[in-house]
Amino acid sequence: YFYMAQMSINPALASEFADWFEGCRRSIESIRKKCLVLDLDNTLWGGVLGEEGIERIALGHDYPGNVFRDFQADLLEAARQGVILAICSKNNEEDVLEAFEKHPDMILSMEDIAAHRINWDDKASNIQQLADELNIGLDSRVFIDDNPRERELVKSFLPDVVVPEFPERPHQLRVFFQEVYRDNFRLYR
Repeated sequence: YFYMAQMSINPALASEFADWFEGCRRSIESIRKKCLVLDLDNTLWGGVLGEEGIERIALGHDYPGNVFRDFQADLLEAARQGVILAICSKNNEEDVLEAFEKHPDMILSMEDIAAHRINWDDKASNIQQLADELNIGLDSRVFIDDNPRERELVKSFLPDVVVPEFPERPHQLRVFFQEVYRDNFRLYR
């Protein structure tokens, strides 16, 4: 390609190169997100805590619990790299705190979470409150939730928040997170 068209990049790789180069540009300009806001049920673990209880949520060494456990390990590593973790969940706060404290396969702890809103209010309002509490702009946030209605609500009311589409199957969760991390949090070198 170089000799025939004076192209230093193979056209088949041009799109990947453009994505890489845009990431480098954002890194140089320090354009990256700072905070990852996470739902809990069917996002941080499989199942609905309020319906299934701590013992029966999917989080452990068998599928799909092993995927959620590894996802939590990925989140913990992201936090160690400087990503601020927050929780926004429609749940009973006491149940969630008990799950974090007592579930034997919980990788994350509440100490890893910078702020949380665990209540029955709408998630857009809760994310706004989290932004105010952490003093970080909405344009520095990524919201991960398995529920399409919740994602659409946040997209509608908080257009500055990045809301990626959640994977359909649990086994896709880690690849999904790697893409979210790469596109929004990683500093390119």
